[in-house]
Amino acid sequence: MTDTPADAVPLTGGRIATGVVRLGDTVRRPVCASSDFMAALLELLERRGFTGAPRYLGQDGGADVLSFIPGTVPVRFGVWSDRQVQAAASLLRG
Repeated sequence: MTDTPADAVPLTGGRIATGVVRLGDTVRRPVCASSDFMAALLELLERRGFTGAPRYLGQDGGADVLSFIPGTVPVRFGVWSDRQVQAAASLLRG
C-alpha cells in the first residue's frame, strides 16, 4: 500500500501477510503475488453462499480490500479443542 490512513488499525495474528490494517468495516491487505488467487477464491465462496469468509471488495491504492469479520487468528496451528473443531464443522456444514 502506498499510504496508510491515520485512522487505520494494524491487525496482528495472521501467518502470511504483513501490513494488514482495518479501516472502518474493511480490511486492507497489500497487493501481492497471491492477490488474484485470493480474489477468485473469495468470490467463488461468495457465489456458493458461504458466509464464513470475508468478501472481496476490490483494490484501492495498492491494497486488496476485504470486508471485516471480527475474530482472532492463531499465531500457529496447533491442537484445537473439541469446541473449536465443532464450531469449524458447523460453519462448513452450513
